[in-house]
Amino acid sequence: MIRKRTNKDIFITLVARLVLFAGLYFGVSALWPDLFEHTLFLPIALLITVISVVLRGDFDTNRRPEQMLLKEGEKLILIYGENKTMMPIAQVESVAIDENYLGIIEKNNGNGYDIMCKGSQEQIYHHLKNILGTHIENCKVQLL
Repeated sequence: MIRKRTNKDIFITLVARLVLFAGLYFGVSALWPDLFEHTLFLPIALLITVISVVLRGDFDTNRRPEQMLLKEGEKLILIYGENKTMMPIAQVESVAIDENYLGIIEKNNGNGYDIMCKGSQEQIYHHLKNILGTHIENCKVQLL
């Protein structure tokens, strides 16, 4: 189940971007005081910041492996960003696992899927083992 963004998530992202923008604005205005005097830079940048935060999709790097790696029958479902890929579990040839990272290589095709997710190596491995079941013994597993 994919977690929906809450108003708190949107607010925190908006505040973080506005603080970053304000820091950049004051830094640049200290170096070039006349630069912003005759431009609409500030209102346009603020508008773009607010629109980008409001219209932005899910936070990819804040998603748990349980939200990005699912099992449906004997198929593995990979959800990353806007993409969703299904492959038979038997087609998983090798996996690479690191902190906040999972890489999967598909057998006989060489397609690779790099997934950034929030979790430790152990959490990601445990979830992957639950999904792949006994097939994980047939895979090359690399803990990076």
